[in-house]
Parts: sequence; C-alpha cells; structure tokens
Amino acid sequence: MLVENKIQIEAIKTRNYLVGKHEKTVMITDGHMMVYMSEEDCLIDISKLKQFREKGIEKYSREKLKEKLVKINLSKKGFFFDRRAVRLYENDSGDRIWLDTKYIKMFDGCDTYSVDTGDVCKLIVFTRYGEIVGLVLPVRVGDSEW
Repeated sequence: MLVENKIQIEAIKTRNYLVGKHEKTVMITDGHMMVYMSEEDCLIDISKLKQFREKGIEKYSREKLKEKLVKINLSKKGFFFDRRAVRLYENDSGDRIWLDTKYIKMFDGCDTYSVDTGDVCKLIVFTRYGEIVGLVLPVRVGDSEW
C-alpha cells in the first residue's frame, strides 16, 4: 500500500494529524513527516481535520522544495538508538542526515534528496516519478563523528 493511503487511514483513525492545501496539493503531517498528494487522490474530508498554518504550507510546498533538492543516498551505516533503528544518508556535499528506519520503509522505492529549508537541520525529501511524495525530519544522533 502506498504511503499516501496509509497516512489517510491513520489520519482518520487517530485525528492526530494536521492538514494543509496548497494549490491542488494536499499535505498531511504528524509533526515528524509529511505526505503530499494531489487533491484528486485525497479520499478524506480534510476540512474535518486540524489545519496547519499558512506560513508552514507555503514554506513546505512542493514548488518551494523542488528548487532546493540535492541528491542524497542511503549509506550502509546505522545503529539502534533509543529502541529504534536509524540509518545514515550521505552525499558528496557533506550532508549527513540520520533517519528512523520506520520512515525509510514507508517511502520504499522512492528517490531521496536533502533539502535546506533554513531550519536547524536539513530534511530528507522523497520523490516518486519526479514528484515529491513526502518529507521526513531527521533524528538527532549527537555531535560525535561516526
């Protein structure tokens, strides 16, 4: 099942998700990750869920993120951290971003990019067929060099 469908089911069951709409794109987030889908593919009534701020919708819109994509690859480095597994993404630009394997599995088969949105840390963006389908916040691992 695609991540877009899984998130819609979770949003209905738990109601712990925020939604936003930018042009014809629906964005659903739990605060750690965000999933993007076209308005036609969204099967839930987003007006019944909590809305997130317009400023956030603009900042994380597909169009803004596409301008900042830098290819990044999953390395073989990883470890168990706080009862969960994390893996490292690296690229030639020196980006090192740790992600929870739970999210890596959710976006299996997608291409990965790092994005600098001006926040404290860079994000990982997942694309399928050239279209952004999600983004995930990194896991903080500490200041030590692995």
